Amino acid sequence: MKINKLALVLLAIGVCGSAQADTATASIELSLTIPKKCTIATPTTKLLIPTTGATASTNYSVTCNTGYSIGTKADNYSTADWSTHVKNGNLSLPTLIGTKGPNNSNIGIMNPATSFAGSSVDTFTLSAGLKNAITAITTAGTYTDQYRITVTY
Repeated sequence: MKINKLALVLLAIGVCGSAQADTATASIELSLTIPKKCTIATPTTKLLIPTTGATASTNYSVTCNTGYSIGTKADNYSTADWSTHVKNGNLSLPTLIGTKGPNNSNIGIMNPATSFAGSSVDTFTLSAGLKNAITAITTAGTYTDQYRITVTY
């Protein structure tokens, strides 16, 4: 008789344990949109070109969270001699301007934009100098140009 009672208990547990419950399911999509963004950090001081014909350099950085292209130009770029200049009124002195980007890439003045992968802080080095050193008869004054950076993303 004990075996029969034990069998009934086990049978009851088996029947009750295997009963199926009704279920309902749903899902909620999770989403995050990060907008594209690029910033350019430039030095707070101007780049002083040496009068000796030597070059001076400074760094600036581009921080983008997406791929981008960078182009540079100089306000006093002349197509007459395909070069840059610093100017003082009507007076002009030819300069040599160069930019090195990540992986030692050359970024040309007035050339098509150069592309980079982004999602990083990229450092660029601007170098500028006179094509020829000044002489005793170079007119005194302040000669200037403006180097411009355009980032497209």
